[in-house]
Amino acid sequence: MASFPLKGVVLGALEAVGLFGLFQRLAWRNQRLLILGYHGVALLDEHRWEPGLYQSPATFEARLQEILRGGYQVLPLSEAIGRLYDGSLPPRSLVLTFDDGFADFAEIVHPMLQRYRLPATVYITTCYCEAGGPVFNPFSRYLLWKCGRDGVDAAPLLGRPERWNLTTLEGQAGAFRSLHRWAKDRGLCPRKKDQLLDQLGLLLGVDLEPLRARRMFHLMRPAEVAELSRAGIDFQLHTHRHRTPMDQALFLREIADNRTVLEPLRGSPATHLAYPSGVHSEVFLPWLREAGVSSATTVESGIASRATDPLLLPRMVDTDTLSPVEFRAWLCGIRSLFPTRVRQAPLRPPPPGSPGSADPATAASRHEESATRL
Repeated sequence: MASFPLKGVVLGALEAVGLFGLFQRLAWRNQRLLILGYHGVALLDEHRWEPGLYQSPATFEARLQEILRGGYQVLPLSEAIGRLYDGSLPPRSLVLTFDDGFADFAEIVHPMLQRYRLPATVYITTCYCEAGGPVFNPFSRYLLWKCGRDGVDAAPLLGRPERWNLTTLEGQAGAFRSLHRWAKDRGLCPRKKDQLLDQLGLLLGVDLEPLRARRMFHLMRPAEVAELSRAGIDFQLHTHRHRTPMDQALFLREIADNRTVLEPLRGSPATHLAYPSGVHSEVFLPWLREAGVSSATTVESGIASRATDPLLLPRMVDTDTLSPVEFRAWLCGIRSLFPTRVRQAPLRPPPPGSPGSADPATAASRHEESATRL
């Protein structure tokens, strides 16, 4: 598809001549399921820091209003998937999903969903839910952006000469790689990483206390998950540690540990999964079936049909960078007919005997390089 603003011009022209309305009514659209994916709605200014992951509250509420104005049917995930494959979807069906389980869901998103009476699924990473503190990777990246200064002397933190230019995205990314590598090489536990965040805040001159008070980059607590589950929110699997090892035993342990924490909170079995960071492989499919997982969502843009493998369901990940007209194009389905940028290339099974084919550490390293959000 043409790049924005040309993309917006093309889509606007298609909408102006009535094609959006036509696609809404087509049997083609009404036999398909659009799954919308979200990561976070900003508590403060996260949408300015990372608009590809966070939306402003105003943008998110405008999306909900657009959905209702267009007459779309928002279904619970389990019902929607069942009706997709038995051919009984109502017209203009879609599902709302949220990855990770950040605290902004409880504070901002859930009240909006209640106001508009819409169901939603949260795929939650339970290790961070239990830990209680901020998630190191996104919080540290945010602090580097928040500082935004040049000539930051990182030697007191890293123990070696290094200066950071935090005025550019490239400089912030380089500083994060150094910080991430430093923490990884020392095998820091969550408590030690939390202390490192305090030291980073002092180095950068960013006051962490108001950010912690707002629970920025914290996941919902177990008690919040249980309370929202009773209120009708559907909590599902996102692995325990936000990773998908290429080793079968480790992979199945991620699912089992996720369930051990989650199922008592939701009061029923959890059978739906979102791949962390969208990283998936054909190797995982028989493992998921063995574990009793009935559906799994990716972050590959598209609309699901009855021909779609239920363990490879596409999702349209909505962000602050998506224009209103493109959002409406996704709702009616016409946008899915144009090429889309791949958000996360799936891992492919390595050839037998090749480096990493049976090495969980190598696979974990590959995953870590592709996903530093959590």
